[in-house]
Amino acid sequence: MPDLHSLLQADSVAVVGARDDTTTYGGRAWTYLIRTYQGTATAVNGRAGAVRSRPCVAALAEVDPPPEAVVLATPARSVIGLLEQAGAMGTRAAVIFSRELFGSEGQIKAVADRFGMSVLGPNCLGLINTNAGVVLSSSISLERPSRPGPLAFVSQSGALMGLLHARSIDLGLGLGLCVSTGSQAAVRAEDVLLELAGTDDVAAVGVYLESIAVTAFTAAAQALAARGIRLVALKAGSTPAGSRAAMAHSGAMAGSGAAFAALARDLGVVVVDDPGDFLTTLALASSKGPRWHVTTSSGGLAAIAADQAAALGVQLPAMRGGLGTPPARLGGLNPTDLDADAATSGQKLELIARLAGESQLDGVLVVISDMPAASEFTRQLAPVVRDGGGRVFVVSECSQQLAPVWDEWVGSGLAYLPGLAPALRAIGRLHERTPVRAEPDPVRRAHLIPPFEVERLLREAGLPVLPAEEVGSAEEAMSAAESLGYPAVVKVSRALHRGPGRVRLDLRSAGEVAAAYRELAAEGPVLVQPQAAPGLECYVGARADPVFGRLLLLGSGGPGVEDLADVVIGRDPLDASQICQLVASTRAWRWLASPASRTLFDVGSLVPIAAKALRVLAESPDLESLDLNPVVVTEAGAIVVDAKASGRWPRSATATREVPA
Repeated sequence: MPDLHSLLQADSVAVVGARDDTTTYGGRAWTYLIRTYQGTATAVNGRAGAVRSRPCVAALAEVDPPPEAVVLATPARSVIGLLEQAGAMGTRAAVIFSRELFGSEGQIKAVADRFGMSVLGPNCLGLINTNAGVVLSSSISLERPSRPGPLAFVSQSGALMGLLHARSIDLGLGLGLCVSTGSQAAVRAEDVLLELAGTDDVAAVGVYLESIAVTAFTAAAQALAARGIRLVALKAGSTPAGSRAAMAHSGAMAGSGAAFAALARDLGVVVVDDPGDFLTTLALASSKGPRWHVTTSSGGLAAIAADQAAALGVQLPAMRGGLGTPPARLGGLNPTDLDADAATSGQKLELIARLAGESQLDGVLVVISDMPAASEFTRQLAPVVRDGGGRVFVVSECSQQLAPVWDEWVGSGLAYLPGLAPALRAIGRLHERTPVRAEPDPVRRAHLIPPFEVERLLREAGLPVLPAEEVGSAEEAMSAAESLGYPAVVKVSRALHRGPGRVRLDLRSAGEVAAAYRELAAEGPVLVQPQAAPGLECYVGARADPVFGRLLLLGSGGPGVEDLADVVIGRDPLDASQICQLVASTRAWRWLASPASRTLFDVGSLVPIAAKALRVLAESPDLESLDLNPVVVTEAGAIVVDAKASGRWPRSATATREVPA
């Protein structure tokens, strides 16, 4: 891992391409750096008069002594040569802004490795370490002073870093460190996260990821957790567009978003799918639990808060008493409408201060909406928030006519959260204990393995499988049905996605089987099997994800598995008790939790099937996914009725059973 100290806390910096105006990357980087920087800042620009604010040298080689870090804000063609020169001089870190260096990451990394340099970029906006006074960025969010504080943000996207940094200034949040990693030629987001685990002035960290190195991310998340530092992740692709993928469900539903969510759950990382909620979640990340009190100046907002809190898993314990000298009917209410019964400002502030010290609460949300004398009330509220031990959070539900109130609030050094619903969602996410739900991923091409090969794999692994036979003529279909038994089922064998139109059920004669074959044969080989006994249709999927490893998917099955959206996901290794917990976390299990239901369906019989499906995947390196749907569960146990698998399969394995289309 690169040494990031010289990047994050450089004692001397040279900006190559510096100017005194802010019309270029180099001009902005230089202007923002020298405003507050206490180290040695050197401007480098060969154009006479480009920099007049401080002494300027014409070439990097003229900087003496060599800088600890350089900002390379020059045309792409000159960057690698300048990086080589900086490394040879002994410079330890560099920031590269250029967008035109896509494809040159290998060269940049080679230079960085040769000289032991920490290189940020290319295609990044650098870093803003307000806590240390080190600004190596060209983000226009720096047109206003940024605020030091215990929150940090690491982003692969420079534009997103700048946007959220600007919003943090609007809200008064202490986003003291922002780092944009861009194309990540040498320094990855995971490297910065691991570095932050050893930083004393960070209480919570947010990260935006477009790609992930699982091992490095796991190490960083574990290191942060060991320090009690909460990690909040915004992952591109975590909410795919809901495509009903025409492939094995395990591949469709275990897409990058769901797999990342499962990894995050295992690591205690909070996943946010909306940039609008990201800062609110980060601001609340140090909260200790879901027990909160909400105060409002509106009875309607109080009622809405109660409904939203119940839906989002936020607990609203009743108060032990009301306001200081309260109207009796306010006692115990949570949320509390502070304006009920004409309570005075003093009573309101007294209640909020007392709530901040309540041991039964994890925090207090004070919701401010459009109200008379809002400016005076917030001034009086300010010392209550400051003395609240970090347990009182102020939320704005105001229109723009009260924008001056929040300008004054932020100007006094305080922060607020933009909206009650985002705050409650954030608390729910931070303290939820719900399983990760699988989401359909965009369509991918699958390579299906022939059904007889799949059946062989399952039987060799000891899985109970309903027998089936793939046929190539009506005569073969009738013979198979006679052999396997009636009632029979006939279905398209190798369809990526088999809906009701590709299956014929409850066939009770050879003539019906032959007719069904003729209807379906145009779509390819046809499969004949006996009809399964009625029972609960479940889904078991296993997937070898190239990024996240082996994944297990469990839940309600049948033809509408995606529409049911009752599939949870776990990461291997999983023992029997962990698989049981996954089964128990599905909605179907909760519906069947009564003793009477358990006598009808042996849902526990899914556990060995799931474990064996994972083992098949582990022992078959050519498999990509295994899709058991439905697995029919009755009081006598479970049986696999339909199975599909995809992956790279030897041609020799398929040559023995060619069936005409």
